[in-house]
Amino acid sequence: AAWGGSHLCIDAVNALKREHKVKPEDVEKVTVLCASRLYENRQIRRPQSIMAGQMSMPFITTLAFFYDLRDPEIWKDETLREPRILEFLENVECRVDEEIERRWRATGGQGEVRIVARLNTGGETSTTVVHAKGTSENPLNDAEIGDKFRLLARHHLPAKRCDEIADAVSRLEEIADVCALTELVRTPQ
Repeated sequence: AAWGGSHLCIDAVNALKREHKVKPEDVEKVTVLCASRLYENRQIRRPQSIMAGQMSMPFITTLAFFYDLRDPEIWKDETLREPRILEFLENVECRVDEEIERRWRATGGQGEVRIVARLNTGGETSTTVVHAKGTSENPLNDAEIGDKFRLLARHHLPAKRCDEIADAVSRLEEIADVCALTELVRTPQ
């Protein structure tokens, strides 16, 4: 639940966490390099509302280090004031990168994002995302769709029911009577 262009930042942070095992406590500074298209009007340092937070590149980048941003449940007023978030946010810098800007102007689209994390150990790690997950250039696979469904549905249905629904949808062509599926998606009493 965030502005579309920010998904490049979210994916880049997720790659740092997954591929380089970067944890928030390991990070001294984060630099977000992007095209002007992503930078302009997105530099809200201390959002005062959830909507402002969802439009802020530095805030969303910060949240991605701490939360799974596929889950809209993280967007609460308390999150805007969370001390560890506000402290980390002070060390996030966003800026337009000339090379990224040149590529974006030549090719269009969203642009790309390169995130550089300077670590407390003195080292640095970075990653670049050109197409956000879920776009036509980088679509979700079946497992990722199932995972996202479970993440969202678990707020309303028991985990076992979520698994049954995901399984039934994956076998939709084999189901003789769709009533079996509709029965599964009914909210339990």
